[in-house]
Amino acid sequence: MYVGVLHTITDPVLWKEGMEKFDRSTLPEGVRNPMTIVGASSDHVFCLWDVPSVEVLQPMLDDLTKGASTNLYFAVDPEGLGTVGFPAARAAGHEPVAAT
Repeated sequence: MYVGVLHTITDPVLWKEGMEKFDRSTLPEGVRNPMTIVGASSDHVFCLWDVPSVEVLQPMLDDLTKGASTNLYFAVDPEGLGTVGFPAARAAGHEPVAAT
């Protein structure tokens, strides 16, 4: 499932330190972060995650961003009115096909 996370940065120095330490290659199996968008004023960041559930993602991110941001989590409906940018196969509930 896709989960959107809106981070409101409360401590920019702590956020920067955490992001410099963050290593996407160490994410647990089944957890992917295909998109991160940083606001122009750097006080908000939006991340899109492909995860088994919000409950899998939230403890990991809350620990990573502790003291640096408040985080709003929400399940994303890839077929919701106005939603764009999702691969058709994934949006239809099928797992992505690995490139060969």
